[in-house]
Amino acid sequence: RVPGPRGAEAAALRGALINAGINASAIRVFGDVGEALSAARESADEADRIVVFGSFLTVAAALGLKE
Repeated sequence: RVPGPRGAEAAALRGALINAGINASAIRVFGDVGEALSAARESADEADRIVVFGSFLTVAAALGLKE
């Protein structure tokens, strides 16, 4: 969760995705943007692109961790 009052709880976001028809096994939940970005980097191939979206706070947190 991005710190601050605007950040949604992971459980709420997960529930919204499931309600939208996303299979629960396809959803991965992380403690923060850094953990999620690390997992994405580990899963990505060299030619892959990682896209971060959501609030400006989420994107800013990811950009702060950029290699």
